[in-house]
Amino acid sequence: MSNESLIGRSNYDLRYILRFCSDADLRNRAGEQLKGQEPSNEDLCEIIEKTDLVDEAAEMLRERLGAKMVDEGALVKDVAKAVLARPSDFDMGHWHCGTTHCWAGWGCLISPIAKEIEKEHGTRVAGCATMPHYAKNFYLSNDEALGILREIAAQ
Repeated sequence: MSNESLIGRSNYDLRYILRFCSDADLRNRAGEQLKGQEPSNEDLCEIIEKTDLVDEAAEMLRERLGAKMVDEGALVKDVAKAVLARPSDFDMGHWHCGTTHCWAGWGCLISPIAKEIEKEHGTRVAGCATMPHYAKNFYLSNDEALGILREIAAQ
């Protein structure tokens, strides 16, 4: 599929390509097109999670939601420390479920900015806005996510 064939596609069509296409180059081109079409916050999350356009999409989302001042590196280290201190309260199967939380859910508990974004836009959008370079990890298994969080904590 050429770049020209993406012009005029709806945001829905472009999100479909991002979610289901195995061709990384096509996903990046679809993400680039979507970025220029008044993307919703959810569209920007798809771009952050599924393409190499993380910096560009995150900048748009962070600007829109007032999250530019969040120190992503510090927040992720704080999430890693909190999760490793209470691994029984970590569950990647749910954003929040009782006393358990996923990666993004922990970010919303720790960061006041993420917590405010979550109230209006949900956990996924808050996580993508405050920890965009780690958003691809939001759908890992518990064991995979814990492994990465252990590496982050050890740095």
